[in-house]
Amino acid sequence: MRLRFAYQDGVVWLRTGERPSAPDASGVRRRTKSERETDWLRNLEHDPHARVRIADAELPALYEPSADPAVDLRRAVELLREKYGPEWVADWYLEMGRIPVKLRLGA
Repeated sequence: MRLRFAYQDGVVWLRTGERPSAPDASGVRRRTKSERETDWLRNLEHDPHARVRIADAELPALYEPSADPAVDLRRAVELLREKYGPEWVADWYLEMGRIPVKLRLGA
């Protein structure tokens, strides 16, 4: 899977979004938190050890859950804007349900 990422001080920063809640046949069902998270984030929460492939390099990494998701999300979006430009990283990257993901390389 290809993801946009930013790198700073040994950490790969990513941003994911929750899957939108989908109604059932009655139109009222709301998904639980775990049902809204992306599969790769749930996998990291279950086992924080990961491998990150950037170009031809494959590096070990460790998922670090955020102590302050709002602060980490702003940091991730700031770094993504620096890398990809504001025309590619719009304000909706900060909307409710966006989740910052930190992967520390070399772990």
